[in-house]
Amino acid sequence: MYYAIYSHDRRSRGNRQPLEVYRLVEGQYEILAGNPVWFPEIGLELGRERGLYRGREREWLYWYDESGNRLLTPDEKVALMIAKAQQATINVHWEKAKVQQAELTAQQAERQSKKLAAKLKELGLDPDTV
Repeated sequence: MYYAIYSHDRRSRGNRQPLEVYRLVEGQYEILAGNPVWFPEIGLELGRERGLYRGREREWLYWYDESGNRLLTPDEKVALMIAKAQQATINVHWEKAKVQQAELTAQQAERQSKKLAAKLKELGLDPDTV
């Protein structure tokens, strides 16, 4: 069993650390060192860092995976999904533009080919045998 105390406000915490995590060991709570603090039973760490959440920038508590990567908040997940969708839309438009450019290039090459064939015929040459 764990017990955590967090206070981002310096005035209200006195001499305590901003985040203190205790673990119950043989009936006594022992403080765990570090930021973030590892919880092996759930495979996550709890730590604090400065961030923006719901429009407020300050120090917040966050969960981290076993590699130390901070897990995204719901707002961050939505923002990431929107950014990915926008990037996908940009990629689609870019691919369409590339296809249109290739079509224009092919049309231009065909016009030049027809022009050249007409010139060869004008000179008395068969474009299919040259």
